[in-house]
Amino acid sequence: MFRIILLSSLFALSLAALLNGALPDINGLPDFSDITDNVTDAVKSRMSDLASKGIGRHVEELIGIQKKLKIINKIAGEQVKHVKHGNTNTPAATDGDRLGKKNKDEVLDSLLFQGDMFLTEVQLDRIIENTAQELGWSKEVLTKLGVNSKKSLNPTRGKRQAIQHPPNDFHWALPISYYYDDNIPDVTRQVIRDTFAFYANHTCLTFQESATAVPRIHFRNATSGCFTYVGFLGNDWYGAPSSQTTCTICQGAGLHPVNLGEWFCNNQFGSISHEIFHAFGVFHHHSRSDRDDYLSLSAANLADKQFTRLTTSDSYNYGTMYDYGSVMHYGIDGMTAKESLYQSTMGAGLGPQFGDIVLINNQYQCFCQSATVTCVNGGYPNPNGCNTCLCPGGYGGTTCSDRDPGTENGGDTLQATTSDSCLTLKTSIGNDDDISNLYYQKSWFHIQAPAGKQVQLIFNKAGASPNKTNHRGGGCNYRGVEVKLISGQLNRTGTLFCGDDPALVSTSSNFIPFTSDSNLAILQIYTQLNKFNLEVKYRYVDSTTSPTLPGSCQPCQDKASNCNDMAQYCTDPNNPQIAASCPVTCGTCPT
Repeated sequence: MFRIILLSSLFALSLAALLNGALPDINGLPDFSDITDNVTDAVKSRMSDLASKGIGRHVEELIGIQKKLKIINKIAGEQVKHVKHGNTNTPAATDGDRLGKKNKDEVLDSLLFQGDMFLTEVQLDRIIENTAQELGWSKEVLTKLGVNSKKSLNPTRGKRQAIQHPPNDFHWALPISYYYDDNIPDVTRQVIRDTFAFYANHTCLTFQESATAVPRIHFRNATSGCFTYVGFLGNDWYGAPSSQTTCTICQGAGLHPVNLGEWFCNNQFGSISHEIFHAFGVFHHHSRSDRDDYLSLSAANLADKQFTRLTTSDSYNYGTMYDYGSVMHYGIDGMTAKESLYQSTMGAGLGPQFGDIVLINNQYQCFCQSATVTCVNGGYPNPNGCNTCLCPGGYGGTTCSDRDPGTENGGDTLQATTSDSCLTLKTSIGNDDDISNLYYQKSWFHIQAPAGKQVQLIFNKAGASPNKTNHRGGGCNYRGVEVKLISGQLNRTGTLFCGDDPALVSTSSNFIPFTSDSNLAILQIYTQLNKFNLEVKYRYVDSTTSPTLPGSCQPCQDKASNCNDMAQYCTDPNNPQIAASCPVTCGTCPT
């Protein structure tokens, strides 16, 4: 992890400078001249309106939060500046990218940490203090900026012991209650119930729907945007009656608001589970302390989102593997996966992944003291009962020894039985009815080679039907295929491809083999909107396999655009070029 170590003499601040109220002029510090408490009357008016809706408690507090988010923005810029990044020319995010969307309300957006978290000043102070210490900033600098520092900063001090964040006093007591404002529609309420049921089935957490319980997570549509607070803040914090509280619609203390004010979060399982994770006390995955090992960032594109890398004091990961497919990972412009094939995995928003569940179970100490089951393939005892296993994606059954049946009880387990020819898997999922479903349809496939061999895959087609649109960039939200080939990484999300991706599908001029590092390859196809079609050829290989590709493995595609019109001439001996140009239509692909 990159650190800037400065000599302590650089932080020797004169008493005169402090008394004069001027920030010290020290090389390496960003320009803080725009960090002030001054806001326009129009901004104050909007802040007052937000506070009246329970977003913050009063204008003065919101002004302080806005100021500290500007400081964090400076910190994020310094972090990106001092880390060596690779290519940051990312594909532009599409409408399919439901995570990481910018709020249209500029004042509201200026009050949110990383786009969807409303943090208290105490939480912001701690993030600023810990990240500033890592950058080598002095305590005096933070004091002049109005940061309430709780410990002495010393640039030569060793890294503080990693602690869980939020700490235990930010945890919810069980059962966790939840309810809704009257304007939350029935379809959204059902997705919320289903999300809590999912968490109950995969953790030791328990939940109850109650309109009167205090404290509770309270779902609202008070304004635009999707956002919430991070962790339980205490009964006396939320909308508590006081001389400073201006909220006119708060129903008393103890209501933790989750605002669902956009189409992409008010009926999407992935987006709602993302916001609930924040309420449980989880920050974004791409803010992990180790994120610079996995992401290249563009400071220009991220400047207005405070994409600060948290320290281990604020973000403890319990040894979980970095997962580009985490439900807490954005997939926006300016963020490039250093493992390039995972670019479309970021921001997919498919719902909580295996690593997300591992994290929350550790955070709330959901462990089985006397499990009655032995798990395999990276699974572990489910703390909800301790008699079955929680399994990485692709595995299922009581002990994770089976293939995941998916949602359609489909999929298959296939054997790669030859190396001198290829077999073909041709399948699809979903219907071309242009209806967006609330939940994904999923099917898993295991392709196995003999012991000691590897599985080689050649994708001939992967995408939407010919008359439908493939969506790429910013996460494969609508439909796609997941490919898992690395045996040591089966417990994290595989590489996602949205459809007819040139990085996935082979052509006669661009052969792209995918080879597992063991005798197992795992594939998932999924869709939320319309049909996803897959055609993949497979065989087993090893170090002695001839590099010459058998004819049955070579990509077979129609070269002409009007093959359907010429199908009647496929067997015309006077026009052999038709069969050559339309091998799929004419059934003349090599075997």
